[in-house]
Amino acid sequence: MKLHTCILISFVLVSAFSCKLSNTQKEAGPAPESSKVVSGSIKISGAFALYPLAQAWATEYCKLNPGVQFTVEKVGTGLGLDCLRAGTCQLAMISRNLTPEEHAEGMHQIPVGKDAVVLIVNKDNPYIHRLLTRGIDPQKLQAIFTGDLGITWGEVLDTSGKEKLKVFTRADISGAAEIWANFIWKTQTDLKGNLVTGDEEMIKQIQENKYGIGYCNLNFAYDRKSGKRIENIQVVPLDLDFDASVDRKEQPYETVEKIHRAIWLGLYPKQLCRSLSFVVGGNTEDPVIMDFLNWALSQGDSCVKASGFCELTNVEKQIAVEAIGTLHKHDKQ
Repeated sequence: MKLHTCILISFVLVSAFSCKLSNTQKEAGPAPESSKVVSGSIKISGAFALYPLAQAWATEYCKLNPGVQFTVEKVGTGLGLDCLRAGTCQLAMISRNLTPEEHAEGMHQIPVGKDAVVLIVNKDNPYIHRLLTRGIDPQKLQAIFTGDLGITWGEVLDTSGKEKLKVFTRADISGAAEIWANFIWKTQTDLKGNLVTGDEEMIKQIQENKYGIGYCNLNFAYDRKSGKRIENIQVVPLDLDFDASVDRKEQPYETVEKIHRAIWLGLYPKQLCRSLSFVVGGNTEDPVIMDFLNWALSQGDSCVKASGFCELTNVEKQIAVEAIGTLHKHDKQ
């Protein structure tokens, strides 16, 4: 049943392409050097959050290895892991840590970047000024996302407003949803609201609903070219000290560069930050997979920032590269 579900969703949300790029794509700019020219096929499936980076890496890697064919599909962390189990993909994209049970299945996690989950509302919300100066504390967020769906903006912001919030949450098994739920001391199954699949649908619904509120991976809340928030979306400050006032650590980040800096400095809540990873199964002897992973971590840096993610530190990258080498040696034994 899980395999059937994975195949059905993959049919809708798939980006498959050959590395035989057009002349225009080839002239887009110099690509990082690869250790060697390889050929074969790689199918990547999983988290919506990691999809932009995986697609960018696939495109750049194709410039160096025209004999490799990629299929990249966004189906969510849970279904990506199901596809890996079923052998219908070689790499799963996940936006959370593997569980002990998943490690016991022979899965291996390779961190490739950093991301965070942000609270978003419609920029035309009539209470936007009060939201930006007061923020919303985690206790009220728990009531919003797990309590009575009839809660009003007046109850949230201590005003007389009678308009009800239109709450959106994820329908798919999502790393972002699990991160968000844990932040308010719950699990994803506790979250209530209008169900959406993926970050793009979440953004669309908030853009179209003046009283909407939801959460998303931060790189979907900002334009990747300008670094500014995307149209009609406002990232809401989190009132972490419960004082109904936004201080330096709780500011609404106007650009992706500012929120990336806050993540690096530890100013953004650690509970909402996470590593994004590729996951490989027990059979990792394919040289194409090994070469792609090593290339991405050692020479694919330009794609990470361009895709809206925080880069790993040099130490973190080195640990990941060494883990790939150790894993490959282990599988050869």
